Amino acid sequence: MKKEVRITMLLMLTMLALSCSKIHLKPSKPQAGERVIIVSELKLHDPILEVILFKENVDFEYFAVKGRKEKDFWVFGIQTDTITSYVLWRIVDGDSVFFEDGNGLIVFYGNKPMRLAYYYKGLHAEKAIPYAFPVSDKEKDRLISRALRYYKKELKYHPGEPLAFGRMKAIKAFLIKDEKKKARYLYELEKEIDSLFETKNLYATLSAFNVAYLFDFSRTYDYFKVLSEQPYLPGILDASLNYLYQYARSLGPQQGVKWLEVGLEKYREFLEEPSTKLKNTLRNYYLSLHYGYMALGDTLKALDCLWKLRDLNPFDPEPYMVEASVRMAMGTLNYRTVDSLLYIAGNLFHPVANCYNFPFYPKDQRIESLKRKKLGYYRIMAKYYENAGEVDSAIASMRQIIELQGGDLMADYGDHENLGSLLLSKGDVSGAVNAFANAVVTGSEWGYLKESITNDLKKRGFSQDSIEKIIKKIESKYKEVRIKAPEVTLITLDGKQVKLSDYKGKVVVLNFWATWCGPCRREIPDLNKLVDEYIENKDIVFVAITNDKRDRVLNFLGTNEFKYMITFDPGNAYEKYNVMAVPTHVIIGKDGYIHARIVGSLPQMDQILKEKIESAVK
Repeated sequence: MKKEVRITMLLMLTMLALSCSKIHLKPSKPQAGERVIIVSELKLHDPILEVILFKENVDFEYFAVKGRKEKDFWVFGIQTDTITSYVLWRIVDGDSVFFEDGNGLIVFYGNKPMRLAYYYKGLHAEKAIPYAFPVSDKEKDRLISRALRYYKKELKYHPGEPLAFGRMKAIKAFLIKDEKKKARYLYELEKEIDSLFETKNLYATLSAFNVAYLFDFSRTYDYFKVLSEQPYLPGILDASLNYLYQYARSLGPQQGVKWLEVGLEKYREFLEEPSTKLKNTLRNYYLSLHYGYMALGDTLKALDCLWKLRDLNPFDPEPYMVEASVRMAMGTLNYRTVDSLLYIAGNLFHPVANCYNFPFYPKDQRIESLKRKKLGYYRIMAKYYENAGEVDSAIASMRQIIELQGGDLMADYGDHENLGSLLLSKGDVSGAVNAFANAVVTGSEWGYLKESITNDLKKRGFSQDSIEKIIKKIESKYKEVRIKAPEVTLITLDGKQVKLSDYKGKVVVLNFWATWCGPCRREIPDLNKLVDEYIENKDIVFVAITNDKRDRVLNFLGTNEFKYMITFDPGNAYEKYNVMAVPTHVIIGKDGYIHARIVGSLPQMDQILKEKIESAVK
């Protein structure tokens, strides 16, 4: 096995070397403010260059550049500015991505690397930028060791640089395997970080906050308070806004909106021309404000947040989609406005827009994220067509929704129910039977659905005899198409392997979740109540599955109780269960068949799941 791994790695390195030999950079050691030209001899169709310029002022700028064809070459230009420290780039050509995690380039001032150049290179080596890649513990140790060398180089060229110093000290903790030694190291690190903070240097304060936030040190809020009063650098302002945003998410709509507005007012003068870094945080801000104002019933302010989102990223179809949905819910009589919004949104699904909407995402993650956004678009389109009386177009949109989710047996049961109702309105009873059967297979409560279908058929003038025959056809079809729960192997917190087949004959309740997911965190108290309710029933097993980083999960569990059995997905559990969004809940019956599937979080999730569990137990 080890020999096979070595051969695979050798082949990958060989392929990478071949790719590199066909790409040329001029100059290879650019000066700050100098233009960099990338010439590619790769066989490309319609390539886009994604670029991130990381800067001395703890900021970054993202942009995408279309390639220019010159004979047999593709040429791209990158214009740096006078404070650019590190350039990260990769080529995207359809579904092909060259340099998946980006190719880095140090920027110089004379013969000396720009300040923070090797700091950013260290973050890149860790795979902390441009995004966090899931890696094994063994691979993580190797990446951290390599990153440490770059942080030391930063300190060599720029002695005492606090961001590199703080990060170097922080990641050393992850190399310590003995828990007692690690606890001692973190105790000493907390004191060292306090000393860093006491220097009153702005970069040192940011470094202290970053480390304290990572490990949840006791003085994290003290550091934040100092930062929040001195938002002169985009990186510091971003940290302050992000901290307020995370706090606001833990509150109800009224208090959450209040805190978000306080942050916007406090830093208003610094947000007039936000950089790419700040735009990312502000996008989260305005989305949360939008939903907060909607919950409070202030539709005008909610719409204003959507308009601000358009200004932040004119390539994003979501603000147009959401506004169309809001206006339909308001009972807009003139559909010309809604039609225009959906037309604009539909035209924003193209390669360049995808780069701006999902910058530097891993290829598979970008594909899945794009699917989720398209799902939202087609759901709104289906509702639009239904309201407009265009039933055929509504049915076509519903079929696209189901296909995007992986087909009949992986789609949300609500989508099948909607499709069934539309087909009934067209008089397509056979199609409706299939749709309703698929709804039951994917989680619809048959008792409620049967009652709903019966009432609908009565309104349409069907006889009692015909209704009973249709109901029997749905029941027969349901038994025919239901699916066996895919087998997966998971890793527990203590490193043991468990298989779902280990719980054969039991009801298994799965929760796909992540620490960074606000709805996931909010529903945990409800899920804990559910576990407590069935604590005496050994025939019901609760399993939480995440592909989050182990350290992040452990930090989260240090201050938050989660009573499900916590497991990690080392392979393809998310893929096998077609999990496109978290949280996703799946209930497996005693017979090993999927009994219910719920995508997203709903109020009183414990009661909703309890109904499904009770049904599965029968």
